[in-house]
Amino acid sequence: MITILFGEDFLIQEHIQEITHGKFTLLSFQSPDFLERLSSHANQRLWGTVSPLVVSDAKDIPVSHPVFSLNCQVLLLFAQEPKNLLTKLAKQKNKSVKIIDAQFDKKISGQQAGFQKWITQKLKEYRIVVHPGTATVLAQVFKGNPAFCLNEFKKLAAFRQDTLITQEELKSLVRWPNESNVFEVSNFLREKDFVKFYHYLKREMLLMKYPDKDVIGLLRLLQSTIFSMLLVKYAMQAKQLDQVDLKQFYKQLLLRSSTKFSYDELIQLHDALSGIERKYKKFAIRYAEIPEELLLGIS
Repeated sequence: MITILFGEDFLIQEHIQEITHGKFTLLSFQSPDFLERLSSHANQRLWGTVSPLVVSDAKDIPVSHPVFSLNCQVLLLFAQEPKNLLTKLAKQKNKSVKIIDAQFDKKISGQQAGFQKWITQKLKEYRIVVHPGTATVLAQVFKGNPAFCLNEFKKLAAFRQDTLITQEELKSLVRWPNESNVFEVSNFLREKDFVKFYHYLKREMLLMKYPDKDVIGLLRLLQSTIFSMLLVKYAMQAKQLDQVDLKQFYKQLLLRSSTKFSYDELIQLHDALSGIERKYKKFAIRYAEIPEELLLGIS
């Protein structure tokens, strides 16, 4: 049986594991001693069952090559679809060929909705149980990096399956691909992009090493940003912008962003942020509830 796989390495590895259960012989077609090692592998039948053979770097392998005549399972790996080879194999009715397209649509990994759907599917496949909404955060954290994401899912599956993995366990088990960037959260708030602000806020909170301390710091940073926008907006109206003690670039950035908000909206936003901080300090709101409460307060 010949199986032809082409596409992304991390997905090809998934299929190899599924087909061979981790028991196979790996040879490179580009290796100078490929034929010698191929012959040695074929002779395994003299001592019993021949293990599946995985041939990497199979580009330019001719359809007449001896590998197609082996009496064992053979997996040929390609970076791209080998159209010419497949056309020739299709004409040979005596050969049983299975084709696995392991390409990954890179557009999906760059789109929140598509990547989130892919993550949700993989969580189910690996029988990983997490809190509702976690897939949304993971899609933001691992955006554009599906191979890294899949590797971390394997670790989670090895840790526990079919039973809830808590947020604390998730934070300690997963190696995150990107360092925390609280300024992204601030930028989305400043640009009035509340959807991205919400998702990135959840992402940052998931990454926080010292949640109680760090979330207060983040809330104060956001309050400071909104207060500065109010200050710049008032100063511009009073024609006293030069009196505002901020760097010119940042001042212009805040001024441009402040035009997206009315005075009342900025005041409401500042009050919502300070209110969330007070509630959290008084244990009137739980850590996980902060993003939703904040979104309700500013919308």
